[in-house]
Amino acid sequence: MIASLAEISISTKTAAIYQLLKEEILSGNIKDGERLIIREIAKKNRISDSPVREAIKALESEGLVQIIPHVGARVMGNSIKNLEDTLAIREYLEPFVMQLAIENASESIKEKLKEHLLELKSAYASKDANKYSIANRKFHDVFYEAVDNQQLIKIMKNLYDSEKRSLALFQIYPGLLEISLKEHEQICQLYIEENKEAFLALTLQHKKRHFNTLREYCQKAKPQYQ
Repeated sequence: MIASLAEISISTKTAAIYQLLKEEILSGNIKDGERLIIREIAKKNRISDSPVREAIKALESEGLVQIIPHVGARVMGNSIKNLEDTLAIREYLEPFVMQLAIENASESIKEKLKEHLLELKSAYASKDANKYSIANRKFHDVFYEAVDNQQLIKIMKNLYDSEKRSLALFQIYPGLLEISLKEHEQICQLYIEENKEAFLALTLQHKKRHFNTLREYCQKAKPQYQ
């Protein structure tokens, strides 16, 4: 990435460094409260300060970074309250997303689901919770793609990213892996069959269990943030 960044246009460099920083923040490689020093980031990636500065501004607009006048930029913390707020929004929007996704069912979407289901099975077989989390995200991103509404997709992915910063449920609750895989297999099959009623009922159940687990996590985690 370093070599290619030095050769591409400023606008493309901005997009590339934005994506790089965002992934580092969401993965936890760049910690909450850590400063983002423009000159150091630019030097490390062999680019000028300008695209880094613009990328940081974009991250600020998403609430991932705070720019403090005369001080600089730092990564914003993701509190339990923020996770609870995010959860409340997703709980209402997810059923709508799944309804649009099944209405827009296509062969290409079905093939992508089957591909990511294989990744889930592989991760489960190796008991790799991190790999399973990544495959799980890819699986559900396919439904966002099927929605065919760019504004809704953007909202949902930002909400999902906010949750990702806080925890990896499959690492905290490894017992979820088995039931999760079974549900993903059933969800995939129902979508392939375009069984709308059963698909919506199961995805609602799947999400409800996920949200309830998040609520349990929030209640347990609250004391350490108070």
